[in-house]
Parts: sequence; structure tokens; C-alpha cells
Amino acid sequence: MTLKNKGRGNRKAQRERRRERLKHLPKKRMEKVQLIDGNWTFYPVTYCKVHGGFLTQGLIETHRCDHRQCRGFIEDEESRSN
Repeated sequence: MTLKNKGRGNRKAQRERRRERLKHLPKKRMEKVQLIDGNWTFYPVTYCKVHGGFLTQGLIETHRCDHRQCRGFIEDEESRSN
């Protein structure tokens, strides 16, 4: 007897974690923008003059911008208006 979902983990728990993660996304933009790490996204949080690109919440935490009290943030008009 073989199991179809062997090695896939708890699918129900994975689905619940994904649903929780997607609840907190910022509003989607009409076009993709390039992030400071070279990736592209529809969900930027802010633009940073210091880094010269858009940042997601994860990049803000990675670069510790809140901890360093970075003053280069520009409020993103399009993501706020959608």
C-alpha cells in the first residue's frame, strides 16, 4: 500500500499558513516594480531613496531599516491608492 502524499507534509496546515500569510499583503499594483535585490513584485511597501529602489516588508526587516531609523522612505502613492 503506497501513500499518495508521502513526503509532502501536512497539506491542511500548509494551506492554513499560506492563507494567513496572504491576509497581510499590501495592495496590488498595476505593474511589476523592481526591488533593491533585483527581484520583481506587484506588492511593494515603500520606495527608499537611500537604496534606490522599492522594498517589501521582508526587505525592510532584512536591511533593518526600522531599527536604524532610515529616513529615505517615500510614501508609495500607487500602492496606497489601489
